[in-house]
Amino acid sequence: MPGNMLFEKLEIEIPDSHIYLEGWRQWLIVVMSFLMHCVVDGATYSFGVFYGDIRNKFDLDHFPAMLLAATFVAMPLLAAPAAGKFSDKFGCKKSVIFGELVCTLFGILAHFSSNVGILICTLGFGCGSGMSFVYNSAILLINHHFDENSGLPTAIAVSGTGSQKWKKRGGLPRET
Repeated sequence: MPGNMLFEKLEIEIPDSHIYLEGWRQWLIVVMSFLMHCVVDGATYSFGVFYGDIRNKFDLDHFPAMLLAATFVAMPLLAAPAAGKFSDKFGCKKSVIFGELVCTLFGILAHFSSNVGILICTLGFGCGSGMSFVYNSAILLINHHFDENSGLPTAIAVSGTGSQKWKKRGGLPRET
């Protein structure tokens, strides 16, 4: 076929813009991504544990408490474009460090909040946005270090999200 000969004659140099890790180092990235998913999604999904305490401490109805929960859960997804742009510009390592610093700072500020409005700003918007940088980098690292056949490593890393369910239930589900 004449169309295929055109591609065979082209010599395209692909610059090596990043270093591929090999062997066990790739799988260490998968383990770290798994742990990042555990922390970020564990914090998100365990918010219901603190829901009653937050309602009692601030004497809230369901709507303001659920607004806090919804903001905290939605911000990692809403801030994902900014986190992706940050990761592209500065790299995944700096993105994770920045996200963790933002989460830590706003988590400390949330501890000293006096009303639900400040709590929504600090815990909802601040911590939620910081978690976006961590979550985004956890996905990008897998695709960055596994050029081909990244399906299994991505599945293992993302399964960190569900690993918190086993701990909560105490093992395998029981039939009643």
